[in-house]
Amino acid sequence: MKRFKFPDFGKMVLLSAAIVTGGVAAAHAGENGEGAENKQEVQSFLSSPQTLADAIAAAEAKTGARAMDASFEQAKDGSAAYDVELVKADGTQMDVLVDASGTVTMQASDDADEGNDDNDND
Repeated sequence: MKRFKFPDFGKMVLLSAAIVTGGVAAAHAGENGEGAENKQEVQSFLSSPQTLADAIAAAEAKTGARAMDASFEQAKDGSAAYDVELVKADGTQMDVLVDASGTVTMQASDDADEGNDDNDND
């Protein structure tokens, strides 16, 4: 009777583990450049009474527009807010800030920045 042998199964497992471990190490290496500033932003985010979903809901309710993008932002002075990008039914785009108390503040329109996609997927 012939016995089926998996081709170097142990080597494949070790190689897979090495690839995963290397990817995790590379990801952490990129974070180390930001260090304490990134940790402070994460702590500020975790301690915020507003969630991302809360901020989007508040922005949509205040403007009557639909959220297209949202992110948590922390200023150098330590204040933090959600930056929500919205689009009205007529295609008009706007940005608002939603602070920790849920207050929605309209941002000034920057026509020079329209169509500038430098911050996509940040």
